[in-house]
Amino acid sequence: MLPTHIILVNIGSPDAPDPQSVARYLRHFLGDPRVIDIHPWLRWLLVNLLVVPRRAALSAHAYQQIWTKDGSPLVVHSKNFATKLQAYWGEDVRVYPAMLNGHPSVHDVINSCIDEGAQRLVIVPMFPQSASATTGAAWDAATSVLRTRAEALSDVHFVGPFSDHPGFIEPFATSIRETMVQSGAEHLLMSYHGLPMRQLKCACSDVRAGCPRSQDNTCYRSQCYGTSRALMSALSLDDTQITIAFQSRLGRAAWIEPYTEASLAPLRARGIKSLAVVCPSFVADCLETLEEVGMRLRASWLGLGGEHLHLVPCPNANGAWVQGFATIIEKRGLR
Repeated sequence: MLPTHIILVNIGSPDAPDPQSVARYLRHFLGDPRVIDIHPWLRWLLVNLLVVPRRAALSAHAYQQIWTKDGSPLVVHSKNFATKLQAYWGEDVRVYPAMLNGHPSVHDVINSCIDEGAQRLVIVPMFPQSASATTGAAWDAATSVLRTRAEALSDVHFVGPFSDHPGFIEPFATSIRETMVQSGAEHLLMSYHGLPMRQLKCACSDVRAGCPRSQDNTCYRSQCYGTSRALMSALSLDDTQITIAFQSRLGRAAWIEPYTEASLAPLRARGIKSLAVVCPSFVADCLETLEEVGMRLRASWLGLGGEHLHLVPCPNANGAWVQGFATIIEKRGLR
């Protein structure tokens, strides 16, 4: 029996933390119509004449703060996770990391699998909550290859979001619990990656209750609140002990609120001094967790008079997440 080839797709990273590499990365990433959904010519002008010239050096400096001797944390964690998952399943499965932007690319990994004689592909976007700019982009990248090479395969599966699956929730809850116990944090801030409001699939009248118009749970914001509810249940926390917010806003358009940065002052006004922050829209630590939250948000918190901000590590490649992810795939009959 031929092995199943499982491709784990993440957003990607520059090849190096220098302005030239970061500029290439940003042009590719922001040039995706699913990421900046405006007229192609306007997007090209915005990205190439405004955003990249202004942000390449600043983003390169940010990457330099988190870069490891082995490279980008996101890529390193993704490769380690694939290696451990491969060892967990054994020889009847082949596991590969792939990136939407940067290397190894989705295009190259799928082609390599087919060249090796793969018959069955399972493509997994490593984004717990589904959004056009992430899960949709992964679909586009995969189908752009499969359109010309699908005849070589007998079976292809594309795995959807796992925002409240126990295999995802339990390892994250364990990481949160350990951080809060060890640090003595008084409050938990759940910070999700933001999206422009126009990219949501429904309009919510009550964001804490979720998206009543999205009965099939396809709305990104609804899935984020579903993740929060599942984590709260696993941790036995109530609404007074957690705050939900959205980070990484870009540009002047309306994004999902409340914004993470703006959530800090009200928490300080309540007298909270020690804060734990978890980023449940990421399964691997990256620029948005390590630098944006672990460094810049921490500086903002200290500037407001807070005493400690503790970043909860993503599951990365820990053993509980390897086993949890395996159950997500196995329960769908895809191993």
